Amino acid sequence: MATTSHHGLGALAILLASLPAWSNPSGDYNGWYQSNSGSGITAVDDGMRWSPVKKPTTVHRYLPAQPLIPGETLQFSMMWRSDGYSESNKDFDCSDSDPTDQGEGISDRYLRCLAGTGDFRIGFFDSGGVSVGNDSCEGNDEKSNCDYEGRDEEDYTYDFNHYRGFQVRIHPHLSEGFDSVSGRLREDHGGGKMESHINLNLWSRINPGENGLMSDECQAVDHCGFSKGDDWGTQPQSWGPNMPFGEARLLQFDVKMLDTENFEVWVTMNGARGPLLTGSFPQDFRPDQIDTLAITYTNSSRRYDYVELTQLQINGVPVDDVRPEEPGGPEQQPLLSELRADSGRSYRLMPALSEGSKVYSDRSYHFIDVGGWGGQPFIQTANDDDQRSDDYFLRFTLNQPALIGVLYDIRASELPEWLSDWQSTGEIVKGSDTDFKVYRKRFDAGDVVLGGNQGDRTGARSMYSVVFKPVYETHLIDWLSANSDGDYYVGPALVNGSRIYSDRSYTFTDVGNLAGLTSIVTANDDSDAVGDEFLEVGLLQPTRLYLLFDVRASDLPEWMKGWKQTETVVTTTDTSFNVFTRQFDAGTVVLGANQSQDTGARSMYLLAAEPAIPAAMGQLTVAQSDAHQWHSVRFDQAFAAPPVVVMGPPSYAGPNPLTVRVRDVTTEGFEFQLDEWNYQDGVHAEETLSYLAVAAGDHQWGGIQLHASLLNTVNHQWQEYRYTNSFSTTPVVLAQQVTDFGAQATVVRMRTSTADGFELRLQEEEANDDNHALEQLNVIALSPGEASMIGMRVVAGLTDATMNHRWQPLTVAPVQSALLFATIQTTLGGDPVALRHKQADGEWRLKVEEERSKDDEIRHVAEQVGWLTVTQE
Repeated sequence: MATTSHHGLGALAILLASLPAWSNPSGDYNGWYQSNSGSGITAVDDGMRWSPVKKPTTVHRYLPAQPLIPGETLQFSMMWRSDGYSESNKDFDCSDSDPTDQGEGISDRYLRCLAGTGDFRIGFFDSGGVSVGNDSCEGNDEKSNCDYEGRDEEDYTYDFNHYRGFQVRIHPHLSEGFDSVSGRLREDHGGGKMESHINLNLWSRINPGENGLMSDECQAVDHCGFSKGDDWGTQPQSWGPNMPFGEARLLQFDVKMLDTENFEVWVTMNGARGPLLTGSFPQDFRPDQIDTLAITYTNSSRRYDYVELTQLQINGVPVDDVRPEEPGGPEQQPLLSELRADSGRSYRLMPALSEGSKVYSDRSYHFIDVGGWGGQPFIQTANDDDQRSDDYFLRFTLNQPALIGVLYDIRASELPEWLSDWQSTGEIVKGSDTDFKVYRKRFDAGDVVLGGNQGDRTGARSMYSVVFKPVYETHLIDWLSANSDGDYYVGPALVNGSRIYSDRSYTFTDVGNLAGLTSIVTANDDSDAVGDEFLEVGLLQPTRLYLLFDVRASDLPEWMKGWKQTETVVTTTDTSFNVFTRQFDAGTVVLGANQSQDTGARSMYLLAAEPAIPAAMGQLTVAQSDAHQWHSVRFDQAFAAPPVVVMGPPSYAGPNPLTVRVRDVTTEGFEFQLDEWNYQDGVHAEETLSYLAVAAGDHQWGGIQLHASLLNTVNHQWQEYRYTNSFSTTPVVLAQQVTDFGAQATVVRMRTSTADGFELRLQEEEANDDNHALEQLNVIALSPGEASMIGMRVVAGLTDATMNHRWQPLTVAPVQSALLFATIQTTLGGDPVALRHKQADGEWRLKVEEERSKDDEIRHVAEQVGWLTVTQE
């Protein structure tokens, strides 16, 4: 198998033009869209029904993009069923006897007497990334199916203007014995004027701008069907497939690209293969790939009751329902705009780079091997610009961050100066003219200017190409590499409705508590791949991966040992998936293949990721034998750097007031003690409390913003602390002294807490002089809220200023495995206080406990408390 490497962060649906006004019909039409002409479509099994068929009407459907490669044939097939009226709706004499009669009333050779025989045009197009929905406008200034009610004339739009491709005109129910003069149907306009129509021919668009997709004026023959000879390579053909009314029969098109200009098309219907059609299409309308199937009905004389199309296939494979992003949803921005080359030559943004894609707008060369850049948008440049020496030549505006790759002629002996600081990837992209080395650079959204090719100086005999990998903002994944031809990339945040595979249209229906996680899109064609080293993931930081494995599997691959199954089940339009999880450090992670033959997993596994905040937590129960005893905690896994440590309030087994002190925080653990105030003996009964250690920095903890930091110089004087990144609201602040430079017991006091920061100081017992040495403090700040993660539930909140010397309930219920952390957020009362906790009557309770070094009075005004509970599942 080939290896594809994806060192960027994903593929993006490219929309090159604003979407038209969208009137979304009710129901699901299996991927088909209809123009605004009074016809309607409804869904049937594996297809759609189009009724009534009226002129002019267009229906269209998007397909998985099929590159046109010289010498190779694409086969498109469907089942066609239609029924029409067997009489003319015009005042013609249709009673003449004729051996070609298909039924009473349609024996005359006049076109308008041939009711129910046609006139359909079936088109194959390259959309250029422009997706068009329902109520589309297909037409031009003279003939149009556009409904302009409510639109000003200057705002008329023709939604398919930029589509490139060709169409075949057929008359499905025409008798196979029909042999009128020169194979044409005749239409008498009176006064001796006779008009002829070709019943099988190949048409191409010939005019840009205002002309529509399949309107008469933009074809390779004129309005009435007179052949233009060899101008466009069309041939008038006599062919009658003799389709029975009301019965489904195979309709098949074999499309072969002979070279970049010339095409062959064979049409087979009802078992009858038509004569060979050939065409040489104008460059401006020559497709590079086929991603759109469109059908139009352009005649009002031969009426149809319905057309039904089912079982659409490409090369014998059923076509999944591939739709563009639904207009009316989130607005889609094009990847880039304002594309312009100073030479004035044709430069186009193409939707997907693939083997067979044309390299240049002015040459027939094509790509042979595009490596890890396959499927990405690229600029089709002009090879006549290969000698341009400009420092500022190619200009465009990026509308989102992207990794830009410049494909530069491998024959060059040096690089242009503007390209010298780009990173060489070591990749080689192969073309039919030359091969290219790849140089890449990351750009933020904004204006980008690239220099000229400078071939006369560098030795680059062919013009460069430009390819893009849109960047989804993530700090988790640097690159992906799969032992597969499939497309693997980092996608957007995981939500219901998002796509699950790069090569299927299945979507998520219930992602459960994985919502919002970074998605990694895989390829379902790899469901039967084997091996223990299939997919490599480059992690930028410690990351928790979630692997979604087909519920239909009877076994797991051997390489999944060590992954923990969760209780979560994710559902999709394909199947359901069990969720497994495992945490990894930064670096390369190697995953095995799906191995469907051994496991029974009929669909490829899926992946999601979230930052694995390096954290350690637990519950401790200790007693204090004297004031000098220290208790040791060792982490199960060492941190890369000493973490930020906070302790929860101790329980209330012993009544003597106390606080908790920490010291000697290292990558492997820390020490702590139950620190009674200095007026006491330091001996304390067994208490239970929790600890939390988190890597310093700003993190997202299942949707909760978390900031962890070390403060080096805090003493008895108030000082201000500001967060690196402000919160959206006032956070919960947990604070802990983590050194013992001063001998006196202390508590951390806070005030003026806001979304930007707070003030804090250390406070000794009341009998002391309150003059304390400099100490180090740890601070963890969290946005209030609740987050459910795999294996953990986190709830953080702020009480009102109601916590005093009496036991007060918290608003979150305790569970057996929950850890509790809390810090007083205010200094409304001046006496030294610390928090204690207990559980009673199924609830957490806290109280503010004063010490008694100066007097026995313990009443304290109400304070606000910030709290955090962590439940490990």
